[in-house]
Amino acid sequence: MHPRPLGAHAGRALHALTLPSLTAWPPALLTPATPFTLLLACDARSEPDAAVDEAARRALAAGLVYTVAWGPGCERVHDRFDRVIEEQGRDEVLTTWHDDEPLEEALWFFVHAAAPPTPCRTGLVAVVGACAEAERVARALAPWHDDRATSTLGP
Repeated sequence: MHPRPLGAHAGRALHALTLPSLTAWPPALLTPATPFTLLLACDARSEPDAAVDEAARRALAAGLVYTVAWGPGCERVHDRFDRVIEEQGRDEVLTTWHDDEPLEEALWFFVHAAAPPTPCRTGLVAVVGACAEAERVARALAPWHDDRATSTLGP
């Protein structure tokens, strides 16, 4: 499954992935360049813990170094990701949650403030289920696109 290139900002290529649910998180995500940051926009209230945990495992295996969780139930997503990160001994991976913010503010944080300790050239915005508003995400990210937008996807 290929994430769709959105553009770039401050040297970080931005990509989008739309999924019907977290259970659809691909086992072998064809990630943008690794390591990568993730904004997970999801209504997680009906997502089972096992699905959140497996999405975390798969994202970590693909090179995840920073997660920004947004949407209803995002604090639980944050906590579940933290649990998997701790189980794997991956203390360098950071997580935040943004439950009281509009999507545009969470995207601003993701683009401007989510700075992992590991240098990172790629950001992935995953919109899941009822939050699958890919066009809204693309419009919200439009002001931060620049001319250096290049895809860093593998073959």
